[in-house]
Amino acid sequence: MASVSSFRTSAFCLLPFALTCALFSACGYGLEGRVVHLPDYVKVIGVPPFLNKSAVPDLDRVLAEKVRVELSGRKYRVEPGNTGDAVLHVTITGVFQTAVSFDANHQASRIRVTVAVNVEFVDTHTNKPLWSNPSMNYQEEYDVTTGTSVSDPKSFFGQNQTALDRLAENFARTVVVSMLSAF
Repeated sequence: MASVSSFRTSAFCLLPFALTCALFSACGYGLEGRVVHLPDYVKVIGVPPFLNKSAVPDLDRVLAEKVRVELSGRKYRVEPGNTGDAVLHVTITGVFQTAVSFDANHQASRIRVTVAVNVEFVDTHTNKPLWSNPSMNYQEEYDVTTGTSVSDPKSFFGQNQTALDRLAENFARTVVVSMLSAF
């Protein structure tokens, strides 16, 4: 009888774990790096220049280049234009800066930069969107260093190339993972 009793105890202890696994497997959670199932014919992705409606010069060029690099690290060949089996169109609609913490002199010591974009990933064979997000916001926070202007994003990025590079790399990863994990 001891073996039946220990079996019931073990089964009872494993029941919450099994239910949790079943719940999470059905609710849309997934692992990063999972297999992406775009249509089989999508081998080449076009990433034309981004449209920049913000006041930050060159942001479109930097973001587009980082997105191309991020996609190249996947199994796709990337073209810098409107050619390919699918094309990623991005419009930068704005860049906003907000102080999120202040020092003893009431000067901003940390800022949050938000990049607002309209993203559309289009299948060129069907001319239909594979994925889109017309109001995607990407945010990144930065510590303000002495002598750095925090009055507007244009002057902030003009003085801080490292911040722009970090924002662009993380933005690219976010966009690529979002568009590929939609499948």
